Amino acid sequence: LVAIAAIGLLSAGIVRGSLIPISFVLAAVLGTVIHLYQISLPTTEIAVVISSITFGFMLVMPNRPNWLIILILGAIAGLFQGYVN
Repeated sequence: LVAIAAIGLLSAGIVRGSLIPISFVLAAVLGTVIHLYQISLPTTEIAVVISSITFGFMLVMPNRPNWLIILILGAIAGLFQGYVN
């Protein structure tokens, strides 16, 4: 839940911000499909924790990263979040 809230807050102040939650949701669906096909992703829980901490640090940084970097990190986080869910 923390990563989802952080994605929403990060995308609120960016011009192309609507693409970030969309990529997160699509990657989460892909992660769920990967899990249903019983393809193993190693260390998924650790990846979810690291992504939550990373997004938390991005929220308190005075200068936000480029929207494309947030989009890619959001998609990676969504993939692991969907796999875990």
